[in-house]
Amino acid sequence: FQLNGNKGVRYLFTTDGLFVDQIYQDLRLAPPQQTLTKAVYDMQMQQVSLVDECFYGWFGRSNDGRFLQIVGKDSSNVMELRGIKSIERLAGSSISLSVPATVQSVKTGGQPAGVEVAGNLISDAWMQRAGSRAFPDEDPKARFSLGADDTTFNLRVEVTDDSPFVNNGDDPLTLFKTGDAVDLRLAINPDLAATRAKPAAGDVRVLFAMHKGKPIAVRYRFVVAGTKQPVAFGRYLIDDVQVLTGASIDVRREKGTYSLSARIPWTDLGLQKRPSGKLLGDVGVIFSDATGSRNVSRSYYFDQRSQAVSDLPTEAAVVPARWGPFGF
Repeated sequence: FQLNGNKGVRYLFTTDGLFVDQIYQDLRLAPPQQTLTKAVYDMQMQQVSLVDECFYGWFGRSNDGRFLQIVGKDSSNVMELRGIKSIERLAGSSISLSVPATVQSVKTGGQPAGVEVAGNLISDAWMQRAGSRAFPDEDPKARFSLGADDTTFNLRVEVTDDSPFVNNGDDPLTLFKTGDAVDLRLAINPDLAATRAKPAAGDVRVLFAMHKGKPIAVRYRFVVAGTKQPVAFGRYLIDDVQVLTGASIDVRREKGTYSLSARIPWTDLGLQKRPSGKLLGDVGVIFSDATGSRNVSRSYYFDQRSQAVSDLPTEAAVVPARWGPFGF
């Protein structure tokens, strides 16, 4: 039988539950079926993705004995699945598992250590002078450093990416859905409970992305007193969303990598000057497909659970309880 996967794949199992094979590819690792410009009889489809939330279709044996399926998110395509008749069940044997004594304990929960915000450093040597943090732990793709002075909050991010910092989205408010982006979250009110699941007044998100050939910064203020017309992202509402005109952004792209340096006035974040003590925050990176037309994965330094890329309300939302401390 065949089981549907959420990332554009299908899985084959025997009827008694043994895994046989994966059909099609994960959308984060392969081009989507929609990028094919023409359909040719007998063309191979194993190396494309059916795209996330491709939930419908049919799989079975036709009258002539072939195994066929109908799949496609934006179209209905009849495909033949070959090789099923060659599947053989192997005789079982014993399996032995052991853990080498040299294996060290791994992190099983909690958050990485806090991030110290250095002085006003915004040069190519920032990573060495201010120190940097890499993420995700298992396969780091991004590295960031934070700095501040009395007037601006400063961020530098270096990212490994085969399609560096490409975003072809038309709507500046939803650039987190349409390509590469750098995502900053900050709670400017230290008196709020660190365990809150929903954002409150003072919780801010700033998204950096390309828009019509230029880098921009978009600020999301989740709760603003007196708001009468919040911005709707599906079922999720944000009180105030706007493009920041005072942010200074520099993007440098090379083959397979990019760096972003940004200065954000404290007044744009809701403060008059550099704070003291600790504030909650997070830094993340959103990765696009090869064309920079949609997001396919995202990763954050503190928040290990925000990985959805197929639900607009979920991706617009933030959970401050998953952020970590920035020390000023």
